[in-house]
Amino acid sequence: KPVPLLFEELEKELVYKEDQLKEIDLQLQDSSNQNQSIVNQKIALQDKIFELQTKVATIENDLKNQATAKTKVDTSKVDTLKQKLSNHNYELATAKNNLQQIENKLRSDKSQKESIEFDMQKLRDEWTSVNAETLVFDENAFHCPACKREFESGDVEQKRNDLTANFNNSKKSRLDQISKKGAELK
Repeated sequence: KPVPLLFEELEKELVYKEDQLKEIDLQLQDSSNQNQSIVNQKIALQDKIFELQTKVATIENDLKNQATAKTKVDTSKVDTLKQKLSNHNYELATAKNNLQQIENKLRSDKSQKESIEFDMQKLRDEWTSVNAETLVFDENAFHCPACKREFESGDVEQKRNDLTANFNNSKKSRLDQISKKGAELK
């Protein structure tokens, strides 16, 4: 036999189930809204935390800068003095170098002067020696080497005059050369 269908009960049950479904939808929507609210609160808290961390970092940086500024020593005066000292040391080294060059030049000039004086004295002695030379005739020089007879007096006198003139010219030439060397040394 067929089962009688109870439409009324089924309709009631359908309405009941639809109401339950609506209630579940509302609960889901409330839960979603609550979750969104929690997410928004979380984002707001994160923004606040970031803002506070930024303020803390700024304050720390300012304090570090202030501490550095207070502990930093002003070295500009010391640096200026060091630069002046360096400049003076350079000037001193330059002056010492110049002094050394002058002393070397003086030693060189003194040595050169002593050498010139020595050479001049040597030339004076040579000049005095040459000037003191005299022509001395050996009486035997005017005799014939073979027979030992004396040459004629006119020839002898002529020979003496020629020899004296040659001697005097030679002596004058040597004295002039010595004087010229001496003048070149001055």
